[in-house]
Amino acid sequence: MQILLVEDDPDIRITLEQNLEDAGYVVAAAATAEDAVRLALASTPDLVLLDLMLPDRPGSEVLGYFAKMPAASRIACSLGLASLTAL
Repeated sequence: MQILLVEDDPDIRITLEQNLEDAGYVVAAAATAEDAVRLALASTPDLVLLDLMLPDRPGSEVLGYFAKMPAASRIACSLGLASLTAL
């Protein structure tokens, strides 16, 4: 399964990416909406883990883009983590 992880906080992104890879998933990670769209076009992920608060564009706008992609990549989960210290 290929996962696209979209998270601008580097601590959260790196931690999630490492944990997902350790669990056997193929992960492409993006820190911005622009990078997320570029990676999605290049890889057609099975699952998108999307932060709704991105620096360049609202995650809801990116979610709308992903909804237009083929059915195999339509699953999206929202991450609303403020920081790792909030966990």
